[in-house]
Amino acid sequence: MSLAREPFPSPNARTRGGTQTPVSESQRLEINLVRYGAAVKPRLAKSGRPLKLSQADEDRVFQWLLEEGWKDQDEIVKWLGEEHGVEVSQATVSRMLKRRNWTRETVKLQSSNRELGGFDAGGAQSTS
Repeated sequence: MSLAREPFPSPNARTRGGTQTPVSESQRLEINLVRYGAAVKPRLAKSGRPLKLSQADEDRVFQWLLEEGWKDQDEIVKWLGEEHGVEVSQATVSRMLKRRNWTRETVKLQSSNRELGGFDAGGAQSTS
């Protein structure tokens, strides 16, 4: 590996006399700071399992809750399966509600605000 191309060698090893030796943690931090401007390498892709519910599915649930009023999580699971063919568990619905910060109170508030001035599925006021 030629050191002329980069200011530092690979973050995991460096060349010393033709052999690679491990880089210490402090050296790795210094290399990452120079290369990326941070102590760790940036994550280029979102890690973890993909979501079972698409953004459109979540928006449909929110619209349904605004129109019909608050439903229990098992009712939401049943509605998604029957109306949209999306098979999810109650835990998936629970995580979706938590991720979106939806509670009985927030949906009720959105519903009343919607009647007054109009809000979209994300909670932002609509322009029309």
